Amino acid sequence: MQRVFLLLTLLSLAACQSSPPAFTSNDIYWQECNAIAEEFRDQIEGADVVNAGFPHVDSAPFLHSTRFYDALAHEVTDDSQARELLSTMARLGDRIRRSENANLTSPDNANRLNAISQCSLVVANDVSQARLRQQLLTEIRANPAVKDHYSSAAQWLGLLPLLRPVFNWRIALLHAEEQSWFAAEESFDSSVSYEFEDERAAPLAASSFNAAYADSALHLPTFSDADMVKLFTRFAPKLTVDTQGNKDYLGTPTVENGSARVDTQQVTSFYLPSYTRFADRNLLQLNYVFWFPAREPRAWIDLYSGQIDSLIWRVTLDESGEVLLYDSIHSCGCYHKYYLASKAILNRASTERVEPANIFNVSELRHEEGLHLLVTSNEHYIVGLNNAAVEEARSYSLVPYSQLYNLDSSDGARSLFASDGIIDGSERLERLTLWPTGINNVGAMRQWGTHATGFVARQHFDDATLFDRYFQPVPD
Repeated sequence: MQRVFLLLTLLSLAACQSSPPAFTSNDIYWQECNAIAEEFRDQIEGADVVNAGFPHVDSAPFLHSTRFYDALAHEVTDDSQARELLSTMARLGDRIRRSENANLTSPDNANRLNAISQCSLVVANDVSQARLRQQLLTEIRANPAVKDHYSSAAQWLGLLPLLRPVFNWRIALLHAEEQSWFAAEESFDSSVSYEFEDERAAPLAASSFNAAYADSALHLPTFSDADMVKLFTRFAPKLTVDTQGNKDYLGTPTVENGSARVDTQQVTSFYLPSYTRFADRNLLQLNYVFWFPAREPRAWIDLYSGQIDSLIWRVTLDESGEVLLYDSIHSCGCYHKYYLASKAILNRASTERVEPANIFNVSELRHEEGLHLLVTSNEHYIVGLNNAAVEEARSYSLVPYSQLYNLDSSDGARSLFASDGIIDGSERLERLTLWPTGINNVGAMRQWGTHATGFVARQHFDDATLFDRYFQPVPD
């Protein structure tokens, strides 16, 4: 612990001066700051409680990142933008470390966590550290913190280039089926509906979005926690699920004796904000994650069945707060669908795409009223969107997605996700047939930030410029 006290002493001395002292990578302050963060990372990795969705920067283990932040590092043009980005990554790092620490059998004391957080904010904010910030940004650009979730070795051993035509053919068949389901009028034999437990919040004015963008040097929409909650309640969807058994009831994940399950006595949607870059604009996304107990087998051998199933519904807002588009996946990263909500964007030509996309046009719906999702039994496919009201509905609550990282259990706090981002026990047999895609454990439910969605090309649900591959703004 000597390093902790030395670093805290250095930070205290810096705080007593009119301006903190400049330091280089050779200074004892910088050496100790890195060393203490590396010690903590070694402890977390040794205990196998790593948060896979938000990895640390290799050259600065006190900073954590996302694919969006890694991409945004390429857009930084001045030190005010650098300070904002690195401060954001420092605050993210603080949240992730405290979450990981809570899952240790013997959590670390606060001194080390506080020391790491303080030194990271000095690096991010001290005006004298502009040179160091540029060095860090250069390294992040060259070596992004978030790696892709594909294995090149598996792709080559599995002869993926030869299998791509087969995958494209199978994907085209699935997309055609999904389009026909979506076009049909669904009337489920037995269904249960769900809606958010409270009244929908009033819309935030366009001026609120203008102010949120104006407050950011990086032109990121930055909202207070209260306004962010309002946005999530405003766009929370209704769902009607064809319900043929316990597998189709929405619920809440729990962990007990190392095993994950979904408790259907309590219904929760776990929410998570994210960002995307579309046409050189940074846009806010609202993610809602719903959980089912299972997908049951339809035959003696069913490649896709398994314990726990999940839907992610994402709402992307334009710069004035209007819905631009929706998209959805299952928490395995499978069944990615796009739903165009605005007439301000167009599909790109299919020849410009590598990974096939299934796109639905729902621009005629009244998006200001909130959407109603129709979901099939067992496979839990979204097969319809409308504005219909639901007469009788179970209520669901909205809870931050981060709570899934520290679930209560009899042996202490546990994450729903293993250190590779996968939910243990949720594996599917399709992993034995689709391993040539390079995706580890295909079909298993996994954590935000680890969703590989492409079988033909490398693609992730949280890729920063994903939408640019499929859409373009309507020309002025």
